[in-house]
Amino acid sequence: EDGDFNYDYALIILSEDVGTWSSFGWNDGFQAETPIYIFGYPARDKLDYEMWLSTGSVSEAESLVLYSGNIDTVPGNSGSGVLYWNNYLSLIAVHSGWVEFCHPDGTCVIRNREVRITKSRFEQICGWMNTDLC
Repeated sequence: EDGDFNYDYALIILSEDVGTWSSFGWNDGFQAETPIYIFGYPARDKLDYEMWLSTGSVSEAESLVLYSGNIDTVPGNSGSGVLYWNNYLSLIAVHSGWVEFCHPDGTCVIRNREVRITKSRFEQICGWMNTDLC
């Protein structure tokens, strides 16, 4: 949607099966303090293609985006899956970088931005996948 970070997600279709992984879905109930996990291959600190796990929690939940202030991410983490544990890992968002929030008193904080998989996005992704698995 023309540079709008609220729509910073995509689907990559692979040419071969990579095996069983987890699931993905949507959840309207995420609130502050919900634990989340970001799996990715950061570019800046690890050049040997090693997967990193960053953990923390949601600090603010909006309809299209989750924000987290206590998860360590670096350039290269953008596009990484954001997962939630509910008896199994579910992909519920895509890491989209960070944003600076400034308060009226002039103090600023940096928060990670995670683009949520909403019900309509879930249906859109399932349509892209052209599968009955959703």
